[in-house]
Amino acid sequence: MKQIGDILIEKGLITEAQLQKGLKISRDQNTRLGKALIDLGYITEPELLSTLSRQFGIPMMPPGELVVDPTLLHYITPQIAKEYSIVPVSQKGDAILFATFDPMNTAIVGRLETQLGKRIIFNLATNDQVMSAIRRNYLGNEDMLSSMRYIEDYKVDSILDAVNPDDALLESGPVVKFVNQVLIGAVKERASDVHIERDGNDFHIRYRIDGILKTMFRPKLRIKVMAKLDVSEHRIPQDGRIMFDAEGRKVDLRVAVCPCIDGENIVLRVLNTQSRALELEQIGFSQKSLEKVNRLISHNFGLILVAGQTGSGKTTTLYFAKVKSGKCKNNYS
Repeated sequence: MKQIGDILIEKGLITEAQLQKGLKISRDQNTRLGKALIDLGYITEPELLSTLSRQFGIPMMPPGELVVDPTLLHYITPQIAKEYSIVPVSQKGDAILFATFDPMNTAIVGRLETQLGKRIIFNLATNDQVMSAIRRNYLGNEDMLSSMRYIEDYKVDSILDAVNPDDALLESGPVVKFVNQVLIGAVKERASDVHIERDGNDFHIRYRIDGILKTMFRPKLRIKVMAKLDVSEHRIPQDGRIMFDAEGRKVDLRVAVCPCIDGENIVLRVLNTQSRALELEQIGFSQKSLEKVNRLISHNFGLILVAGQTGSGKTTTLYFAKVKSGKCKNNYS
């Protein structure tokens, strides 16, 4: 394999004298040659990545913001991500693709493959791309990710099936903290629903954002206990409610549990009682439609039918209509 310095000279990017100066700084400062050459202003970061891609035969990530699969984030800690400049991007079969600025991170490859039991593949990305992805996806989520790793180490086929209300795990710090973070995350992302779906012995947590379901996590956890539902009942649908304090904001969660082939699916409807849009005038009605709605909800009798596809705003409309007309004046269902 050709050395990176030789390839850079062949490409006409540096001279022999510049290479020798870069090698000296690399030795003196115990840093990579590529970084030394960038710091000296001899080459740019894209030029270095292109050369490394040729040297190691590693593909490059497309330019722009890295699109990271959030369900893979818990595979590594924020500390490892920052120390080795790596971030998990996607999973293909038994292989996990990581974006990195340093393809010579060979030590972490063996460590991750042993720890995760999966093949590790590197693609090259700029340092700005990697560090930006780490800041976006890890900073502020350390508690959630560490709780997620703890919960996944709790070896039961299904917490919802095997647990009872007095199980000490349900009241342990990591579980409580993780569930709280999932709910707070839904409020921060302005999700209208949280879906917890059974997949064999695992769960997928998905947020509905702007009408589209996005997979966020795949943990094992409990919700039925928080909603004061019967944890021993798995054959019939159940409905419950959780009143939740999300960073000082009161949030009303409506919980619906429905049996399925693999066990149970859970959907949480998120109603932020202190949302900024507390009036019908602020949720997107045209002036003509708003006048009609205000006239209809002012009546003391009659029936209003609200219809539309999932995520179109039916519950939001009913909720703010109820707020505007008064909680006890009319019946909304």
